[in-house]
Amino acid sequence: EGARFVARVVEEIDDVPLCAGLEETDEPAVFESDQGRVVLAYASGKADPAAVRDCYLKSLPALGWRYEKIGLPGDYVFLREYELLTITISPPDARTPQLKVIFELTVRLASTKLPE
Repeated sequence: EGARFVARVVEEIDDVPLCAGLEETDEPAVFESDQGRVVLAYASGKADPAAVRDCYLKSLPALGWRYEKIGLPGDYVFLREYELLTITISPPDARTPQLKVIFELTVRLASTKLPE
């Protein structure tokens, strides 16, 4: 069945849903320059890592994001025009009993297009 999302979105990343079982843990960090913008947002919860992965793999394409099979294990990279979204899912371990998710959004100005 997989994780479902509710009518909540990741703060500062308006059209990325916060999947069921996750809560944002810190204020997002936003960096802006004449080149574009970078947003880092953090969430955690007792959700199943595979269910969270499936939630994003199913929901983001409907919002215009294209999944790219690049990045490190645990990273899920999505592209949309001048935006690059990396979602890092870290399962619980002995030090951190909850699933941790990091959202990193990079938005480039039209004149500094992301690599294809």
